[in-house]
Amino acid sequence: METLRSYSETLPVRRVSLTSIFYALIETSCFVLLIFTVVGLFGPLHWGADLANHARPFYLIGGVALVAVSLFFGHTVGFYTSLAIIAINGFLVVPYLLPKIKAPPATENSITLMSANTLYGNYAPQELINTIDTVDPDILILQEMGASNQQKAAILWEKFPYVTDTPNRGTKEVLVFSKFPFDSVEYIAFDTPWRAQAHVTFTVNGQSFKVIGVHPKAPMSAGRFERRNIELQKLAAEAASVKTPIIVAGDMNITPWTPIFHRFLNESNLSDSRKRNGLNFTWAPHDVPLLIPIDQILYRHVDMHSFTSGPYTGSDHRPVIATFSLPTADSNGSLASK
Repeated sequence: METLRSYSETLPVRRVSLTSIFYALIETSCFVLLIFTVVGLFGPLHWGADLANHARPFYLIGGVALVAVSLFFGHTVGFYTSLAIIAINGFLVVPYLLPKIKAPPATENSITLMSANTLYGNYAPQELINTIDTVDPDILILQEMGASNQQKAAILWEKFPYVTDTPNRGTKEVLVFSKFPFDSVEYIAFDTPWRAQAHVTFTVNGQSFKVIGVHPKAPMSAGRFERRNIELQKLAAEAASVKTPIIVAGDMNITPWTPIFHRFLNESNLSDSRKRNGLNFTWAPHDVPLLIPIDQILYRHVDMHSFTSGPYTGSDHRPVIATFSLPTADSNGSLASK
């Protein structure tokens, strides 16, 4: 026993300093954020990598915090790793935070469009109705309008003279309500008839334009990821072929900084109304504050005056609202705005 006691007394006592703990936390945090940041770049290859893109604003905030902490503790590797995290995520996110370019002023002929995923089994349908009353949109695009939600929001068929489906049928989950008469209505199903896109054309003040209401599948598995991407690919081709002004709106189940979204914008030749108008987060599960912007309003050949997200409406999504004006034709007959 004396021998054992003597031996144990000679062993060095390793004390863990507070600095070494912070070093370990910095290194672990940098590693995790860098992994998620890089994995997201491979989003087109796997649905899990695609989902990693959704939290890029939070990776950016984390990178900024880690730069400050690394500087304070003199952690060189953490500092440069954090700069890499900031550079990648900042490149994708910051364009949405840049100062807004002065938009052309709205006129009495400007059109207000609102899009909202109402959520099957909406918790507070009166909140949705109240928001619609407050916004008073000229065109309203609602998703997840099953038979139950159609019954809860039956008053909308009285508020809007033109609707793409009769009430309480529950055969279409994307509905377009309008103060303007429809020139044409076509439902195009890239996935299932129930989730068909609503393609609607209008003529307002002598100018024709098209509105497409969409709701692709959420990419929560390999199969759903593939079906969403196929729908976006076909939608891009359809949008690119439209010669008149066009609006594409709905819960697109994709964030603006994913590679697939960038490819969609390039192929469709559409512009993102969220850019330079703030992040305008719209979705979170069960009111978790970490929202992500997956509800979109995209456009071409219109003057976009404003874009914003709306309040809680009994859904896990916030609505998105845009005001725009149709262009006039120049002397050559071409459209005068993008």
